[in-house]
Amino acid sequence: MNNIRASLSHKIQSAGRLQEITLKFSRLESDELRVLTVLRIMELFDTIPPSTCKTKDTKDSIDLRNKANKLFVCNSEPIKTWELYSKSIATALNDSQELSLAYANRSAVLIKLLKYDECLQDIERALRLDYPDRLRGKLLCRKIECLKMSNKTDLLSDTLDALENWLERTSLSSNDKQTFERKLKDWNNEKSTERRLARAEDVPLTIIPNEQIPCASEALKVRCNDEFGRHVVATRDIEPGEILIVEKPYSKILSLNEAYTHCSNCLQVHWAMIPCEFCIYAMYCSEDCKREAWSRHHDIECPVTGYLVDLGSGERELFSMRLTIAAWRDAGCVDNLRESLKAKSNFSVGTLYLSDSYANIYNLVTCVEKRNVADLFDRSLMAAFILYYLCTLTDLFGKKLNADIKDIYMNDGATFIGGLILRHMQIIPCNIHSAIRGRASH
Repeated sequence: MNNIRASLSHKIQSAGRLQEITLKFSRLESDELRVLTVLRIMELFDTIPPSTCKTKDTKDSIDLRNKANKLFVCNSEPIKTWELYSKSIATALNDSQELSLAYANRSAVLIKLLKYDECLQDIERALRLDYPDRLRGKLLCRKIECLKMSNKTDLLSDTLDALENWLERTSLSSNDKQTFERKLKDWNNEKSTERRLARAEDVPLTIIPNEQIPCASEALKVRCNDEFGRHVVATRDIEPGEILIVEKPYSKILSLNEAYTHCSNCLQVHWAMIPCEFCIYAMYCSEDCKREAWSRHHDIECPVTGYLVDLGSGERELFSMRLTIAAWRDAGCVDNLRESLKAKSNFSVGTLYLSDSYANIYNLVTCVEKRNVADLFDRSLMAAFILYYLCTLTDLFGKKLNADIKDIYMNDGATFIGGLILRHMQIIPCNIHSAIRGRASH
């Protein structure tokens, strides 16, 4: 993105129009007009967003798996090994043998980490795919070990039968065959006495709700004055450790650095995640989380994310896009969203504050009056790029629009959405709460 920005700046200066454009841009009073103006500048100076991004790739998946294999053999950095196998899974083609091998290899790390349930999940995924038959015996043995350690003895019989059938139809060396037969005999003669460790349940966080702010405690009240503006005060003494607010975020996003260790939907660490079927930047702890993310935002952002990452975009840009998609989806269409924002003013003392309402996100401070022209232009350019990809790669506006920038800035629905993206890019630094989530550990 820096190179594109520098190239556009050079073109503007070479044309002798820097002062004119700077002055015109400084006088714009809305985010929609800023994005519209930048789109016209992009058209004038032939600046088109690049059309390259990383996608699922067999070679990349194999390379990542081989890197993980080297770490696994050295028996060092098990967490890094696990993360590389997860990335290999995300990068592998759907239903491919590379995907099955990556699942199987990750299961080998998980059993070492004593993650038996997750190991079993990966083994089953590998076996359902095009896993090489010559390797199935080793994977079935790992499954038996996991079943024993997790005390799932009711499933042992079928797996032992599967291993025995595999031995009967597979050509092996004499030594290998004897090794498998010895293991099979031992397993058939013993009974598992292991017990699973109980997992602690999450302690629910509860409060006596505030009538004005349902997500907050009744101990709080909203006030407004000239000194502090709108603010919250306590109406009584607060006890040490007392919970004051339990608020579900309107939207959330995972750091790109944790894309292969945490679920992209619930943001929790999960040891046996499954990938998005289309992009390489989202993995999920379950099919439920995968479906929820797809229905909420990922169906739209999926084809766009790779291009933005390739441009060097981070969470701010990706979250700006996600907030826009969530608002559009809640409203049902662009026109409904526009009308709903016109009808709702900012939260004021005495009104009910609902934290799951997009209007309350929209009305957060942007600090636009403190931003200089260069800052606003850079954010507007990035918002225009995001809008370009949304228009040309997704059905956000009913159908994909032409790659001609004029078709985009002549579409008032598109420029309205672009304005929202830019607004979010100003809101986010001033208002979001970042959770520093611990890296996966054992």
